[in-house]
Amino acid sequence: MLKRILHRRQFVTFTAVFVSSSTKASAGGCLRKILRLEFACLAYYGGNITMTPADIRNLLEALPSPTNAIATLMINGSLRFGEVAALRWKRILKDRIQIQERFYEGEFDDTKTDAGDREIPLNAAMRKCLEAAWKDTKYRKPDDLVFCARNGAPINRRNLLKRHLKPTLEKLKLPHCTFHELRHLHSSLSMRTGASPEVTRDNMGHSTVDVTQNIYTGTWWAQRAAAVEGISNLIWGE
Repeated sequence: MLKRILHRRQFVTFTAVFVSSSTKASAGGCLRKILRLEFACLAYYGGNITMTPADIRNLLEALPSPTNAIATLMINGSLRFGEVAALRWKRILKDRIQIQERFYEGEFDDTKTDAGDREIPLNAAMRKCLEAAWKDTKYRKPDDLVFCARNGAPINRRNLLKRHLKPTLEKLKLPHCTFHELRHLHSSLSMRTGASPEVTRDNMGHSTVDVTQNIYTGTWWAQRAAAVEGISNLIWGE
C-alpha cells in the first residue's frame, strides 16, 4: 500500500490522513512518523541528479534508439515516461505536443493530474527525434504509438533502463539515474535559462508552485516555448 501511494506521489495527502488518524499520538511521535515516511519516499524515488549540459549532450548522443529520443523528450519537454509511452502520432502538431494520456501499470489511463493534461512546445531537438522516429517505424496511423515494440505494443520502461540507460551511464561514467530522474533535469535546466517557476510548472504539468502562484499567476505560451528553446541551447549550444 505504501509503495503504491508513494508511486502516485500522494505523500502529502497520505501524511495528512495518517496524522489526523493518530489522535492519541504526541506531536513528537507524529513528527517522527512523518519523517520516516518522508525518508521512505526519498528512498523510493531517489534524489535529484546533477549533470552539466555537456554531460547531458554526451548522454543523449550516446544512447541507442529509441531511448535517445525518449530521453530528449523527457529532458527538453518534461514528459513523464508514461506520457512518452502513450504518445500517439495524432498528438504531434506543428509546434507542440498534446499530452492527454499515459501508459501506467500495463494500461492506458488519463494523465496523472488535471494539470498533466497539457500542451508542450517543440524545439528543434525534439522535432529531430520525432522525425527520426517516424522514419524508423512502420506504425504511422494517427492512433499508432510514436514509440512502440516491433508488434506495435507500448515500450517497456524496465527493458530500456536495463539495456540502454544504465549501460550508457556506466560507459560515460555519469551518475546512475532512472528515467524519472532524467525528467528532473528539465526543471534544473529551465532555471538556468531564466524561466520562471510558473513556466516550469506549466511545462511539467505540475498542479502548483504554491497555492498563491497557482491561483493568481498564469504563463504565456511564448514564455513556455522560450524556456524549451533555452534548454536546447544549453545542451547543444545553438
